[in-house]
Amino acid sequence: MNLVLSKNFKEAILIHSIDYYYNNGTHDLDSLLPNIRNLKSLTFYNNTSRNINLKSILLPELQEVYLNVGYWSYLPDFLRNNGRNFKGLSLYGCTNDNESLREVMRSIGRRYRDLRSLSTAYENKWISNCLVCIFFN
Repeated sequence: MNLVLSKNFKEAILIHSIDYYYNNGTHDLDSLLPNIRNLKSLTFYNNTSRNINLKSILLPELQEVYLNVGYWSYLPDFLRNNGRNFKGLSLYGCTNDNESLREVMRSIGRRYRDLRSLSTAYENKWISNCLVCIFFN
């Protein structure tokens, strides 16, 4: 079931400070993300069948991210644009996009030294090789 919310309701949501955004595929609020400035936690759960694109979204206060997605090509840009304050990062799903997967793992090793929590469980034969990138960086 996908809950479709009115434009007035969406505008009312943006008046308030939102710290935590959760989408398990049951609502259509993803279009609001670029307008949420104080977001600290972002969760996309069970979205392997949806093609969300976070590539150009800027969330400068973001600290916790949980993504269960199957579409990877936007992830390197999303992490580069928003990862400065990450304390926790969880990536789950399935991908055949080995280049994006490698780039994500390399960037985690290079850029996110303040991470307190990192978890991933992707169905991909290259994942163990990519995880080595994190530990050597």
